[in-house]
Amino acid sequence: MAGDLVAKRKVGLRILLGDRAPCLGEQGVRLIAEAGMQGDAAAAELCAVLVGAGIYRRQNWNEALDWLQLAAELGSSRARGALGVLCSDPALAAEAERGEVRTDHWRRLRANVDMATLLFADVGRTLNVDPPIRVYERFVDARVCKWLVTRARGRLSPALVYNPERRALEKRPERTNTSAGFTLEDADLVQIVLQARIAAAIGVPFRQFESPFVLHYAPGETFHDHYDFVDPDTPDYDQELARNGQRIATFLIYLNEDYEGGSTDFPRLGLSHKGKAGEGFCFINTLPDGTADLRTLHAGRPPRTGEKWVFTQFIRDRAVVPGTSTETTAGFPTVI
Repeated sequence: MAGDLVAKRKVGLRILLGDRAPCLGEQGVRLIAEAGMQGDAAAAELCAVLVGAGIYRRQNWNEALDWLQLAAELGSSRARGALGVLCSDPALAAEAERGEVRTDHWRRLRANVDMATLLFADVGRTLNVDPPIRVYERFVDARVCKWLVTRARGRLSPALVYNPERRALEKRPERTNTSAGFTLEDADLVQIVLQARIAAAIGVPFRQFESPFVLHYAPGETFHDHYDFVDPDTPDYDQELARNGQRIATFLIYLNEDYEGGSTDFPRLGLSHKGKAGEGFCFINTLPDGTADLRTLHAGRPPRTGEKWVFTQFIRDRAVVPGTSTETTAGFPTVI
């Protein structure tokens, strides 16, 4: 009420998420947009995410890029970096990295973002027919890989495992790697564009995407054999599905390849895969009727030398993104 823009943004985000406050999504987005228009760079950047994702707003890429440009002009270093990653002109992006910024630089970067190319995804190559496992070569370029690794590197913490009996995440001996999660508050437009590309590749709408993670494996770190779906042996399995839905698919993007070992293994299928940098990798966790597919047991094997970085996106069978449609889908993606 006193006109503090940071407070307006923070209150807007809290009521958008219902974080210790009533869940008032549209009012929250309006407060955040007001703060951005009045000069708060972080609010303008958050608006780019909200409009790009279609959260309590009609999804609109042009408007999202306008917000990102505004955030860059207001001084947001993250928005400036995101514009450089999304820009299709490497020379312009390199100018920004070197600090050679002209008066209209952010406008020119925004004008050279080719959304049609960024959102296009081919059908990929089949590694396994049943259950479906598919590879998407050159899914993202080196700039996106570097961006995701850089954003995750300073935020790593021990990767956790869900304990269904306690209904809580906890550190377990079978998982020794680290990870960085990206909630709505942490998201940037590069991530949203990437998730939209994944949605196009597998034919599942963005509204069914969980918040993503970047996983990091140092030499010797691993995630032993496990499933990604909600296990039928989970106590209160039906209630868990009713609350959160089933994880029907997993989409990985390998962010580097300069390590030995570190493959993704499916022991029941006799399949082992080590992805190349920028490659997408998708597998379906459920049968066509939506029930868990026990053949998808898999593991992240430890690198022997070097670090392994992977972007991980879990996909549910219903809407989980706030402010988007609650429409449900069948338990099987339409493209893969």
